[in-house]
Amino acid sequence: MSADLGKIKDRIAKLLAMAKDSSSPNEATIAASRARHLMDKYQVTEMDLSDTKEEVFDAKSATRFFAAIPTYMSTFAVVIGKYNDCQAVFEWGWVDFKKKPTDEKKWGKRIQFRGYASDVQLAIDMYNSLLDTVDRLCKEFLVGKGYDKYPVGVGNQFKIGAITEISRRIEEMTIERDSITMEHGPEVGKGLVLYKEASVNEYFGEVKYSQTKYVSTTDSVTREARAAGTRKGRTVEINKTLG
Repeated sequence: MSADLGKIKDRIAKLLAMAKDSSSPNEATIAASRARHLMDKYQVTEMDLSDTKEEVFDAKSATRFFAAIPTYMSTFAVVIGKYNDCQAVFEWGWVDFKKKPTDEKKWGKRIQFRGYASDVQLAIDMYNSLLDTVDRLCKEFLVGKGYDKYPVGVGNQFKIGAITEISRRIEEMTIERDSITMEHGPEVGKGLVLYKEASVNEYFGEVKYSQTKYVSTTDSVTREARAAGTRKGRTVEINKTLG
């Protein structure tokens, strides 16, 4: 059993390294998801993979500051955060992105993940790689429709469709993850999950999320874009087992 666990830890370490590789967002997403699955199944934390004696808490930003952050990005962050046992919150600051040099400086917010350091890093890797994948799929869709400039309304509807579908799948994975944890025994498994959540809440403070519903599209062009995004969201590989 110890030899097998050693192989599992080695596998997790390799997957975590792959999850940090931004050159291939799709593979990074798969690696992050697979690492999370194995870590939960065998109750392995990142401190078990190194000489670290104690797990530490961390808070890291996952995006730049936006004057008006897209709703799909914030709702998606909550889904990713829950899957990785993290809090997803807004962090406020000055927007440093300008379309034109003459644009006035604006106050805005960005996504931040908070929790155990290893969980936070997994959440950021998974969040950004999936958003990159959706951006790529959206560009492909728009090019196929003949757009030479980004149409905000159409593009956002595609992304809402894709993110909503991917979120649904990740929420199912979260339920599956919880059931895997419970395989260690109702008292032990549930105790570990609740202990982790309680520890994060005690350190950072409890976070409550509001429900968000997307407004129905009103014309055929945006309806088609959202439907296309939903279809593409079903094709994104999230939890495929790597070789």
